[in-house]
Amino acid sequence: MQNKPIEFIPVFVVGNSRTGTSMMARILGNHEDVFALLHELHFFEQMWSPARKNKAIPEEEAVRIGARLLGILNEGYLTLRDYRAYAADSKGLIEGHGGKVTAETVFANFIEHIARKEGKRYVCEQTPRNLFYVREIAEVFPQSKFINMVRDPRDVLLSQKKKWNVRYTGAKKYIPLSEAVRSWINYHPVTTSLLWKYSMRATEKLRGNPNTMVVKYEDVIENHGKEVKKVCDFIGIEYNEKLLEIPLVGSSLLKSALDRKGIIKRPVSRELKGLNKTEIFLCQLIAGPMMRAYGYEPIRVLPNFFVLLLYMFLLPVKLSAAFMANLRRMDSICSAISKRLN
Repeated sequence: MQNKPIEFIPVFVVGNSRTGTSMMARILGNHEDVFALLHELHFFEQMWSPARKNKAIPEEEAVRIGARLLGILNEGYLTLRDYRAYAADSKGLIEGHGGKVTAETVFANFIEHIARKEGKRYVCEQTPRNLFYVREIAEVFPQSKFINMVRDPRDVLLSQKKKWNVRYTGAKKYIPLSEAVRSWINYHPVTTSLLWKYSMRATEKLRGNPNTMVVKYEDVIENHGKEVKKVCDFIGIEYNEKLLEIPLVGSSLLKSALDRKGIIKRPVSRELKGLNKTEIFLCQLIAGPMMRAYGYEPIRVLPNFFVLLLYMFLLPVKLSAAFMANLRRMDSICSAISKRLN
């Protein structure tokens, strides 16, 4: 950046997918001092991996990364078609750097660019998988605040199972058919439950971090004002009830009602039709101990033996298909897997 750096605080809403990260970002985005990105950036993991850490990159690559970030900002992660249209603007993100330019440099300048352009002190980004990159993000932005969203894994399971349906609940123009297919491919009760378990391991590692706050989705739903005020106090902004006036955007289970404002009290998803007993059994078997640690009590349920065999048979098939469907979405798929397992 050519201008003098400004004082701003990046806020990253992180957590397992389908835990309310977008909802929390919309809430914070209603504050006059906060600019919340409507679209997930997916910088860490897709445009950057640990192997790139602090490594100089050619100007051409730096411009490409900046152009993709600007494109996502303006058009959306899923609907961006040609990031090259933003190449000219992207060059401004690396101007003034006589020394080496890294991918982290471009990302840091991009976030500062947003803060300066919008005239906001806080910039909120909501990519869930950033949970696995809190340490790296804190190295780029020591002043960062992290809101770590947590949700009952059985509700996450149902939401992931129905995620392909988001395209048909009011977000059709934003969700390509290929993304709906990818979401369907990604779902399996074993892998989805394992991903929840790994995200909770990452959450546990952040215990005691003064810049991180754990927020339960259910608490926000049940006690809107009280929980959001805690988040505001943690970030350092003043709470007001207007923060709760967010639109009902189409989700896995509910249709869009953009003219309807506010946080609605949703019923516990597993009480609705959608999960079978075998899915619940597998989820609780895998996530049980961590569930209890966060106040999510398992229920007594027995699996259907034949359905259980079917899921086990489909597991390697789904894993292979998911690997191929997500291969191009990772800078280093080995690094991405390692981040979740460690």
